[in-house]
Amino acid sequence: MRRNIPAVLLAPVLAAFAPSCEAAAQTLARTVKPAAGAVGLPLPRSAAIPTLPLHSPGLSAPLPAAAPAGVSETALTETALTETALAEAAQGVMAAGTDDGKLGAALDSTFDLQQVAVSQDASAAAVAASAAGPEPLRRRLQDSRLQKALRGALLFLEDMQVRDRPGRRSSEYDSSDTGDGARSRLFINIPFTDLTLSIPAPPWARIRNKIGEWMSDIHFLPGLLGTRGRSVLSVPDSNSFMTSAIAFPLFLLQDPARAEGEGAITRMRRLAVENLSSFKRGAAYSFWSELPGTRSAATRVGPLNISVDFLDRLTIPTRHPVLGALFSFFTKGLAMPPFDWVRRVYDRKENPAGSDALFNVPNDADDTAMTLAIQALQAAERGPAAADPNASPLDIAALERIVAFRDIGRDKEDGRDQWKGKNSGAYLTWLHDESAPVFAQPQAGVLPLGVNNVDAVVNANVLLALGLAGKTEVEGYRSAVALLVKAIEQGVGGAAGLYYPQNMMFPYVASRAFRDGGTRDPSLRAALQRLLRDILDERDALAEAKPRDRGAFPGGRDASLDLSTALGVATLLNMGRELAAEIGEAKRYDRALGEGVDFLLNRGRPHKIRNPELRASSRATAYKWSSGLFFSASFQDLAQWRSRAYTAAIVIEALAKYLLGYDIGEGGLRDGRRLTISPDGLSLTASS
Repeated sequence: MRRNIPAVLLAPVLAAFAPSCEAAAQTLARTVKPAAGAVGLPLPRSAAIPTLPLHSPGLSAPLPAAAPAGVSETALTETALTETALAEAAQGVMAAGTDDGKLGAALDSTFDLQQVAVSQDASAAAVAASAAGPEPLRRRLQDSRLQKALRGALLFLEDMQVRDRPGRRSSEYDSSDTGDGARSRLFINIPFTDLTLSIPAPPWARIRNKIGEWMSDIHFLPGLLGTRGRSVLSVPDSNSFMTSAIAFPLFLLQDPARAEGEGAITRMRRLAVENLSSFKRGAAYSFWSELPGTRSAATRVGPLNISVDFLDRLTIPTRHPVLGALFSFFTKGLAMPPFDWVRRVYDRKENPAGSDALFNVPNDADDTAMTLAIQALQAAERGPAAADPNASPLDIAALERIVAFRDIGRDKEDGRDQWKGKNSGAYLTWLHDESAPVFAQPQAGVLPLGVNNVDAVVNANVLLALGLAGKTEVEGYRSAVALLVKAIEQGVGGAAGLYYPQNMMFPYVASRAFRDGGTRDPSLRAALQRLLRDILDERDALAEAKPRDRGAFPGGRDASLDLSTALGVATLLNMGRELAAEIGEAKRYDRALGEGVDFLLNRGRPHKIRNPELRASSRATAYKWSSGLFFSASFQDLAQWRSRAYTAAIVIEALAKYLLGYDIGEGGLRDGRRLTISPDGLSLTASS
């Protein structure tokens, strides 16, 4: 049963936010009207990205309306194709470049997708593979809904990336610390809806950000102070992990060669890479920025928008005997940090830095690995002869730091990861010596609860980085692969990711390490086939229980479905149809993929472009999706992170890989194809 916090305990917080809440009430009165299309409210189906029958020149008729998007009746029967049919299909793909049909106005000077073309340098193998799969690539590339969704999601990211915008604009997308600064905003999430109100922050709550990132927000105690996984009041956050995760799918796309200047995709990636470099702390990378100490002279890391003074007030219930008992009652059953840990932090004899230690986590393998993955991708895009001073070469010292911390010969155990066994050899989460006194080196971070742990999602991200960097012979690589296999074979589910309550996250990162990281280990391949069947079973169960959400993938504790479905579609594409066919699941695979893409297309909602200069140069529609549950604090009910930008990025990844034919071909980001966004159209090109 849900327990609500008594109003008396919330009164001080509400009083502090009274001016902002009054403004929010006025905004809400103006916003929540019965008019269709209100930002954030569920729209009628007709207001979504238009659902059009798939019809391309050269096809005798559109696909039946009853068929899922992108799946014909013959695609579900696995009919063998003759050599003549393959040749005709290949010719059809290449002939698509001669189409004269216009597919809409420009996004801006860079995102001008007026026609579809498959470039002549696309490999013959890719063309042949496209004919043998569930549908020809030509038909996908000519689907106007896919075009609109991909362009719209890119435009959303272009609009919402934090930059030094002219004037003082919202801290959602305008830099707080450069130029004219930004107007600080907080967010009220209206219960039982997808509506979020941006309100002025109170004078004492200046909201800060960093150029190159996309805003995410922290939801504290969402199971207690919110509905549908969203707290009523969420706090904007600046961290490296969200930036690297959003930037990753952008490397599936590329701008055309330009005589001068840089394209929009190149610019977004460059700003993200520069942002990530600012999180360097010692030999590796941290989740939050390094900040001056407030309770001691030692530096620390922590959220830019939550002060240590506020944390002192917030933790009073955990340190007070009576209030602590009340807090324990209302949080019973939730995954929360033990009170004795908080008391240890405030014991100045044991911890001279005091409450500076609350968020002062050490560098970790997850953030470091994802930063290295982006560095490797950026270096590959620039080429070995790049002389750009902003180029970010691969940080070998940081990679070596990850390899130095493995689950071998340890005396301590977290306990929540006991499924891994003893001495797994896999990579540890925190890049910090757990045998040292917990509070002895505040400048290097404080290990939460004084113990390290092993997380399968973290290890999958490390495998991705090592694969992209070409460093698969390092110590621990094989052990990390074995860890993923063990997690799948034992069916550990959510226990695989201590920091990831999102149901589809482990399948996504494991399949991404397999495909884009090049971890083509036979044991992992076999395990992924088992995982694939489990995913299809879960998806079918959701479709049976909720027919209106057919096509969606379950998010577990995330009920929003947009992010989990994008992750699910990307997972299927990473695995590929061949894996499904080998275990007799090709039909279910085709159906799940087609319906998943269709679900994403119908869930996109128009986004009003915030920046006037971008709005003036673009006649296209930007699209957004719900902010799903991405990751959490170590104790998952304490704090959870969400971001519309991250959902949009994973939608981009899913749609781009669908257009690139990940399901019916081989190769990944290291050696696969790219979609080129140019004034001449959308081109499928082979990587060099």
